[in-house]
Amino acid sequence: MSRNKLAGIIVACAIVIVVAIVLIVLKPWEGPAPAQTYTLATAVNPAGAGSVSPSGGQYESGVQVTITASPASGYTFDYWSGSASGTSPTINITMNQDYSISANFVAASVDRYDLTISSTEGGSVTGPGEGTFTYDAGMAVHLLADAGAGYRFVSWTGDVGTIDYVYDAATTIIMDADHSITANFEAIPATQYTLTISSTEGGSVTVPGEGAFPYDEGTVVNLVAQAEQGYQFVNWSGDVDTIADVNDAATTITMSGNYAVAANFAPYMVAAGSYHTVGLKTNGAVVAVGDNSYGQCNVNGWTNIIQVAANREHTVGLKSDGTVVAVGEYTFGRCNVEGLTDIIQVAAGGYHTVGLRADGTVVGVGRDGQGQQNFGSWTNIIQVAAGEVYTAGLKSNGTVVITGSCACDVSGWDLTP
Repeated sequence: MSRNKLAGIIVACAIVIVVAIVLIVLKPWEGPAPAQTYTLATAVNPAGAGSVSPSGGQYESGVQVTITASPASGYTFDYWSGSASGTSPTINITMNQDYSISANFVAASVDRYDLTISSTEGGSVTGPGEGTFTYDAGMAVHLLADAGAGYRFVSWTGDVGTIDYVYDAATTIIMDADHSITANFEAIPATQYTLTISSTEGGSVTVPGEGAFPYDEGTVVNLVAQAEQGYQFVNWSGDVDTIADVNDAATTITMSGNYAVAANFAPYMVAAGSYHTVGLKTNGAVVAVGDNSYGQCNVNGWTNIIQVAANREHTVGLKSDGTVVAVGEYTFGRCNVEGLTDIIQVAAGGYHTVGLRADGTVVGVGRDGQGQQNFGSWTNIIQVAAGEVYTAGLKSNGTVVITGSCACDVSGWDLTP
């Protein structure tokens, strides 16, 4: 073998040896050494009082972890213990060791209030009972009042500002302070009656309203009548025996039977005689101007007038109590109205005066030479009018009747819509 060939073999072997040594030293097939990891473990004390996030896990060395403690309802966070400390619910740790951390909670402080419950005769409070009870602030306490035989629940009284509905036997109260309440009961009357209320044109009954209303026997019911513009209240009519004041728009009625009452209204108005004019004022007073030869304008002292009428030499006024006044020429007795009562409307003829009664009949005084007062058989009349020597009446069915000397044929009239 030549010297050169031997040298090449030696060099090649040396290279192989060097490469083998490098591969053995570096060990590339095993990869880099793994990073160091640590364990995070958490706990909640007492159990169920809250939660920790994150709840635990494995973390590489050097990683920063934010841990938050959240209290359950009725609890507050107190402090950390174990591998951490502090009172803030959020902490940061660096994972350079194993950690075992506990979040400690305490029961939240709650205000408590006393509810004192009692009842009057005739029943009791069965929910929650009667006496003094203590509740957490903000709690809704259910109340139940039971009436005894022959009694009924009326209302809750006392510290009722947070009671849902004071007139309901079953309701709730919110405990925002100490409260003392009473359940009230009353005996059930043996009888109930119906009050039926209506009104004439020109106003309405605002209290208790219009229609049929049931009331216990002996109940005193407030009545309030309200006139429309251009009208005035006249009186109450119907079953008025227990009305305190039939001439007062605001009065009372005591329920001792089934009653039907009506509020009556009349318009403010003017009337014209042959040579004088009469005006009814809003306060029930009357004014008049014109010919006063027979005293037909002497109305200055009249009060509580709700309607006026005039013709020839006399003036007639209807008072709120249903009586009538008149001034002027007394010939034929046209002004002799002292005996007219329960009148709801008046009319003045040439020599006679006519009054419409609440029951739909008609009465009159004065001359009857032409039969102008032959209305004794009239019924269901709702308005009257008077001419020189005759009288006309409008019936509730819309037809018209006439008596006296009048060339007027109204037999075919029907004034209903």
